[in-house]
Amino acid sequence: MRIRELVNLTLLVLMSPLVGYEEAIRLIGDNVELTKGGKALLTMARHYEQSGISYDAYFEFLNQRFSNMVEDWRRMSSEVNLSVLMLTTALIMLEALMIMLIGAGLADSILVIAPLMLIPLIHVNQLKLYDYDYVKPTVIGFASALILYLSTRSLGYTILAFSLGFSILYMPQFLNFIRLITNLERKIMEPILELTWNPNPREITGSSIIEREFSRIRDIAYSIGAPYFVTRAARVVDSLVFQIRVMFRDNVVYGLLIPINYIALIEFLKFINSTISATAVNASLASPFNYHVPSIILLASALTTSMLTGKVIHSIGLGLSIMCLFLIPLLTITPIRM
Repeated sequence: MRIRELVNLTLLVLMSPLVGYEEAIRLIGDNVELTKGGKALLTMARHYEQSGISYDAYFEFLNQRFSNMVEDWRRMSSEVNLSVLMLTTALIMLEALMIMLIGAGLADSILVIAPLMLIPLIHVNQLKLYDYDYVKPTVIGFASALILYLSTRSLGYTILAFSLGFSILYMPQFLNFIRLITNLERKIMEPILELTWNPNPREITGSSIIEREFSRIRDIAYSIGAPYFVTRAARVVDSLVFQIRVMFRDNVVYGLLIPINYIALIEFLKFINSTISATAVNASLASPFNYHVPSIILLASALTTSMLTGKVIHSIGLGLSIMCLFLIPLLTITPIRM
């Protein structure tokens, strides 16, 4: 769901009891009546207007329905993240078992990249809150990768260089987003609340998506000016901002759990290495493992884990930036030559 759709639905909840749902649709525009959430709210609004209920009851019923929709959407996002976590855990366990019994092959490669197919599902259920410039980080990343590849001819170090180069220009943008998400109340709620008491209230400033969209609610509340409308706008926005912050918190929690599986795989491979080394010392003992893990398999596992981690937390760009953290542990596994 887009933040613009959420704001459109918020305006529909606020304005339908005031001017009627048909006039609200005209004022909001943006084909709000064609969205799934818009259709659900408009169906209820039509019945409420036909029943002739009071303005207060009209708003309360519509707002409750909207709150339930946002809560269901947040719960769906958490369920998707949980599914990703469970799937990656199961695949890592199966991958480790296959390495131990039959070695790494084509089937193992498929297991490694299979979780990437979940990225579109994550994207659909994830709220886009910030615009990023991907062009400059990508250019720096490819330039760094090219320089290192020409120097080392190593795929692993080349990808590592790309990740470091990409993160140089991406991470400052991500830190700006973190500052924004941790100060949503001050940046969004306070300018709306000031409409109730400040003769010269502040505007919602900033160029991020969430600031631009919520400024529409503030501007409409300012133009109407009625205290009952402003307080209701503040109430709905406060609930929505809370849900957005809770969703981001859940994404961070689930995202940080995903690398645990990858760390377990690396530690498992280190254990196998130590077992093989001990077996080699005593020639009378045969190795219990059919151990052969191509470097490309572990590289793919590192890339897949970093991409999923970054996307679940926030974005693909974050996954590309933290990729270096997943590649560095591979350098400690002695059989790997990258």
